[in-house]
Amino acid sequence: MLSMDKLTEIARDVAVSQFGAKRVQKVVVKPMTDWTGADAISVLYVLHPAAARLLGKSFIGGRVLDGFIDRLDEAGEPRYPYIRYATQVELDAVDDT
Repeated sequence: MLSMDKLTEIARDVAVSQFGAKRVQKVVVKPMTDWTGADAISVLYVLHPAAARLLGKSFIGGRVLDGFIDRLDEAGEPRYPYIRYATQVELDAVDDT
Protein backbone atom coordinates (compact mmCIF):
# COMPACT_ATOMS: atom_id res chain seq x y z
CA MET A 1 0.00 0.00 0.00
CA LEU A 2 1.13 3.51 -0.80
CA SER A 3 1.96 6.06 1.89
CA MET A 4 -0.47 8.89 2.62
CA ASP A 5 2.11 11.33 1.22
CA LYS A 6 2.28 9.46 -2.08
CA LEU A 7 -1.52 9.15 -2.23
CA THR A 8 -1.85 12.88 -1.60
CA GLU A 9 0.66 13.61 -4.37
CA ILE A 10 -1.27 11.44 -6.83
CA ALA A 11 -4.62 12.92 -5.76
CA ARG A 12 -3.28 16.46 -6.21
CA ASP A 13 -1.78 15.67 -9.62
CA VAL A 14 -5.06 14.25 -10.90
CA ALA A 15 -7.13 17.20 -9.63
CA VAL A 16 -4.69 19.79 -10.97
CA SER A 17 -4.82 18.13 -14.40
CA GLN A 18 -8.60 18.65 -14.45
CA PHE A 19 -9.14 21.91 -12.55
CA GLY A 20 -5.81 23.73 -12.84
CA ALA A 21 -3.30 24.44 -10.08
CA LYS A 22 -4.91 27.67 -8.85
CA ARG A 23 -8.30 26.02 -8.36
CA VAL A 24 -7.13 23.16 -6.11
CA GLN A 25 -6.57 24.79 -2.73
CA LYS A 26 -5.97 21.72 -0.58
CA VAL A 27 -6.04 17.93 -0.75
CA VAL A 28 -6.61 15.87 2.40
CA VAL A 29 -6.10 12.10 2.13
CA LYS A 30 -6.78 9.75 5.04
CA PRO A 31 -7.15 6.01 5.48
CA MET A 32 -10.68 4.80 6.17
CA THR A 33 -12.77 1.67 6.36
CA ASP A 34 -15.66 1.44 3.91
CA TRP A 35 -19.16 0.11 4.61
CA THR A 36 -18.04 -3.48 3.95
CA GLY A 37 -15.15 -3.25 6.41
CA ALA A 38 -12.50 -3.06 3.67
CA ASP A 39 -9.59 -0.63 3.81
CA ALA A 40 -10.23 2.42 1.63
CA ILE A 41 -9.00 5.97 1.06
CA SER A 42 -10.86 9.14 1.96
CA VAL A 43 -10.00 12.09 -0.31
CA LEU A 44 -11.24 15.62 0.34
CA TYR A 45 -10.56 18.20 -2.35
CA VAL A 46 -10.88 21.79 -1.17
CA LEU A 47 -11.56 23.77 -4.32
CA HIS A 48 -11.70 27.40 -5.32
CA PRO A 49 -15.38 28.37 -5.77
CA ALA A 50 -14.88 28.68 -9.56
CA ALA A 51 -13.69 25.05 -9.69
CA ALA A 52 -16.58 23.90 -7.51
CA ARG A 53 -19.04 25.43 -9.99
CA LEU A 54 -17.47 23.32 -12.75
CA LEU A 55 -18.50 20.11 -10.96
CA GLY A 56 -22.13 20.65 -11.84
CA LYS A 57 -21.52 21.66 -15.45
CA SER A 58 -19.16 18.99 -16.69
CA PHE A 59 -17.89 15.50 -16.09
CA ILE A 60 -14.83 16.72 -14.18
CA GLY A 61 -15.79 14.88 -10.99
CA GLY A 62 -15.99 11.61 -12.91
CA ARG A 63 -12.72 12.29 -14.70
CA VAL A 64 -10.99 12.98 -11.39
CA LEU A 65 -12.28 9.72 -9.92
CA ASP A 66 -11.40 7.72 -13.05
CA GLY A 67 -7.96 9.29 -13.27
CA PHE A 68 -7.24 8.66 -9.61
CA ILE A 69 -8.36 5.03 -9.84
CA ASP A 70 -6.19 4.54 -12.94
CA ARG A 71 -3.16 5.99 -11.16
CA LEU A 72 -3.80 3.82 -8.09
CA ASP A 73 -4.05 0.72 -10.28
CA GLU A 74 -0.77 1.61 -12.01
CA ALA A 75 0.90 1.95 -8.60
CA GLY A 76 -0.54 -1.33 -7.32
CA GLU A 77 -2.71 0.35 -4.68
CA PRO A 78 -5.69 -1.91 -3.88
CA ARG A 79 -7.76 0.53 -1.80
CA TYR A 80 -10.76 2.30 -3.35
CA PRO A 81 -10.90 6.12 -3.10
CA TYR A 82 -13.99 7.83 -1.72
CA ILE A 83 -13.82 11.40 -3.00
CA ARG A 84 -15.56 14.48 -1.62
CA TYR A 85 -15.40 18.10 -2.76
CA ALA A 86 -15.88 21.30 -0.78
CA THR A 87 -14.92 24.94 -0.79
CA GLN A 88 -13.22 26.49 2.22
CA VAL A 89 -16.36 28.54 2.90
CA GLU A 90 -18.41 25.31 3.10
CA LEU A 91 -15.89 23.73 5.46
CA ASP A 92 -15.84 26.84 7.66
CA ALA A 93 -19.65 26.81 7.84
CA VAL A 94 -19.62 23.19 9.04
CA ASP A 95 -16.97 24.00 11.65
CA ASP A 96 -19.13 26.84 13.00
CA THR A 97 -22.12 24.63 13.75
